[in-house]
Amino acid sequence: MSTYDAAKENYTGFGLPSQSNGAFMIVFNSNGDKKMKERGVRKLKVAGPLEFINATSSGQLAAGARGLIRTHVMSDYWRKQKKGNRRSIQDLSHTTSVFTPLRSLPLSLSQPLGGPDPFSTLPIEMKPFMYTILNRYETDIVHEICPKTKEHENHLSQCPRLIWLRMGLSDAAVLLSLLCVTALHIDVTDGNGHSLCTYALKRDALRAIGERLPDAQAGISDETITAVSLLTIEEGVACNFESWSTHMKGLKRMVELRGGLSKLDVGLQILIYIADLHGCDGKSLRSYFPWANEITCQPQFSDPSHCAGLLYYLEFGTDLEGFDEHLLSSFHLVRSLTTTMNEESEDRPEINPLVMEAATIWIRSRLSASGLRKREPEQQNIHMVYCLGVQIYLSTVIQNPVESGLDQNELISTLKSHLSHVGMQAMLSPLVLWTVFFGGLAAPTCMDRTWFVALLRDIARASNFSAWHTVESMLKSLAWVEKKHGVQGRLLWSVVTNNHKNTFQTTPISCLELSISTALTEERLSPLSQTLNKLHQAGKFVRLGLSNFAAFEVAEVAMICKYNNWVRPTIY
Repeated sequence: MSTYDAAKENYTGFGLPSQSNGAFMIVFNSNGDKKMKERGVRKLKVAGPLEFINATSSGQLAAGARGLIRTHVMSDYWRKQKKGNRRSIQDLSHTTSVFTPLRSLPLSLSQPLGGPDPFSTLPIEMKPFMYTILNRYETDIVHEICPKTKEHENHLSQCPRLIWLRMGLSDAAVLLSLLCVTALHIDVTDGNGHSLCTYALKRDALRAIGERLPDAQAGISDETITAVSLLTIEEGVACNFESWSTHMKGLKRMVELRGGLSKLDVGLQILIYIADLHGCDGKSLRSYFPWANEITCQPQFSDPSHCAGLLYYLEFGTDLEGFDEHLLSSFHLVRSLTTTMNEESEDRPEINPLVMEAATIWIRSRLSASGLRKREPEQQNIHMVYCLGVQIYLSTVIQNPVESGLDQNELISTLKSHLSHVGMQAMLSPLVLWTVFFGGLAAPTCMDRTWFVALLRDIARASNFSAWHTVESMLKSLAWVEKKHGVQGRLLWSVVTNNHKNTFQTTPISCLELSISTALTEERLSPLSQTLNKLHQAGKFVRLGLSNFAAFEVAEVAMICKYNNWVRPTIY
């Protein structure tokens, strides 16, 4: 390359002609090559040839046609966005309060993109706010209610909440009902009151259900029953008990036409039980489906709990002193379950496990919506203590509490944290004592049990009572299942009053067993004295040996045997 050619390549200025010799001046930029490399050369894409696509019949689309249409639609959208033709609605996914902008949203708006996908298969025409609600359900609410266990994660496809969601993605009535319940849940938890969106969704859901009722088959399908159950839950949460009762009557009739609850899927049975439990308003409990395994489904209206005593212990006034209906209803349901379990016998069957699972989901959902607003910090802590107490108590009366989402380790740790910020005067409330007592029964470690024993001892000293019958009477007036808590409760209180040292170093109270080879499993649920008496009178043992017993337990057995003139333990 000549010098002239090189000069042209690196020319960045402009020449000034010389009048004398016809020469000109050249200005060189030594960094020109470097800048050219940094900027690079923009490559122009050659547009492809025009393609004609049959968009009327999706079955005749050529390969890659869907991607081409989607690219064209999105390119057109972003081109309009860059021109400044932005819509006035903000992106709802970036707002801190979901329902603050929803009130100003006109319900007739379409999705800005015409839908998340030009080939969306959702059964209804989605409005902008619906995507936000659906996203909130899938990302937050489901995880708040579902158990946080490995077993649940391994069987996530069988989760009832996700089954309802998948069903809603293909059925209009289910999707509208699910959105309606979720919208109300967000309204309640955010404290914004009922939004217009909730009413609009309920209207559309009722219309969708009503359109299929004339069809004998579609009117009692799984999808229709699911949609009606979800709307029934919405009415119960909103405390519209007349509408709830109307839906429950229709739901009961649908189940009867299907041949009873046992003919339905297990997940659908749980959903129906959850809807039925929403008849609990904190003062009474109405149920259309029995809790025990029975053939017939007769409606029952009962109020097995003593609400007056509960109100007395909670010290509620006419305004409930900030404690909302969710907490009160949860207490009421727990007490109703307790009454039913205490009445179980050979003549009266046990509570259906599906009812217990539904009750656990119901209580966890209601307590997640419960809360105090504009209250003192101590009242906030007391409120949390009450909520945790209900869940801890429930974990002691159901099987596999961890699988049901009641992790005792997490509950006990959280309870200790909140109790540390509650004064002793508030501790004297019978309900706080009830919570602390069951915290001691459910404590998973020796350190946790010792912590609760010390706190119970301080409460007993401040209350100036130590007799077990006084404490037992108070506990039974709230919630207490004798066959599950009787022996363990007496042993725990004996530790509190007798101040034994190193009591829990051997085994947790919940693992207490009478290690006699002839003792049957059902005998271990009876009080210790009754078990020993039955075995001794039946001649099942001559020599009594105790295994894995703490010192105070051995002492108790020895005293029982001494005063009843029974054979005394000889092996420890």
